[in-house]
Amino acid sequence: MYEISADVERNRLYLTLMDIGPGEGKLFNNDIRVEVEKLKPGFSAVSDIRNFVVNAPEEGAWADQIIQYLVKMGMKRAVRITGTSVSSQKGMEEAGYVAYMAENLEAAEKMLDQME
Repeated sequence: MYEISADVERNRLYLTLMDIGPGEGKLFNNDIRVEVEKLKPGFSAVSDIRNFVVNAPEEGAWADQIIQYLVKMGMKRAVRITGTSVSSQKGMEEAGYVAYMAENLEAAEKMLDQME
């Protein structure tokens, strides 16, 4: 299960990843493309991965495809919500974008708002 939405005004993609079962990786890949089409290059993404579990090992292959697609479409920053206290907001460069960690949605929003 997952949720995806695009905030066109903020030029931001929101993802919530939960239990990913058989066949959901392909659906997720298709659904994310629909939402990304609403955004402009330079967009940021917030991924809530607190409850993320891949229940079907074969579904893991879609993750790299999605990241490559997001970078190709112009994602510049990503914040991953982990649910744990984060001692540093320092970003790490990954495959053409900068990734940050945050404890919750409010912290992720604040972090991105300060950068944009």
